[in-house]
Amino acid sequence: MYRAIQAAVAVAVVEEAAQGIQQAMDDWDAVNDGFCDESGNIVDHDGWNKRIVERDLTAYKHFTRILPYSAAFVFHMRLPVDTNPDDARLKSSRTELARANVSARRTLREIHNDIHPRPLQHAAAEVWHEMTLWAENAPALIDAHRRTSSARARAGHTTSRRATTPLPAARPPADPPGSAAPHRPSGRLR
Repeated sequence: MYRAIQAAVAVAVVEEAAQGIQQAMDDWDAVNDGFCDESGNIVDHDGWNKRIVERDLTAYKHFTRILPYSAAFVFHMRLPVDTNPDDARLKSSRTELARANVSARRTLREIHNDIHPRPLQHAAAEVWHEMTLWAENAPALIDAHRRTSSARARAGHTTSRRATTPLPAARPPADPPGSAAPHRPSGRLR
């Protein structure tokens, strides 16, 4: 039961945060061309720099919500044994997120341990690639997880047999062969 709750929380947090990162990316794409000329060269460097920092910080705000749940999310996104071989993309997505998690944590740890304090926008810019990987890969894994969970529920399987199956009643240990019978009170008081 605990694992099912942990998975549900991780999925909900990651889904919302990945949508926030994707929205920051979409908002940037909507204004990016306005800072460039027809050939794609930046003409408004100040405006472009300001907006890219805003994009990074907005995405980073959402990404920091993912970090506490990232390992649990990757763990619970294991694919079932009977996964269609054509779903290699899902396996690849899970691997990408596991790598992005390790990379982002390493980068943020290095920034945190740096002798010279750096502004938050530096951290956001440094993990931009990892944030985009979460926005791009998490939704497909969440969809697959939900399909698998729905199929399991329709089939009548529980999330965890161990958590719902009662243990057999305990029996007293048998006397070892060849031992004298233990003293058992007769039940009468003297």
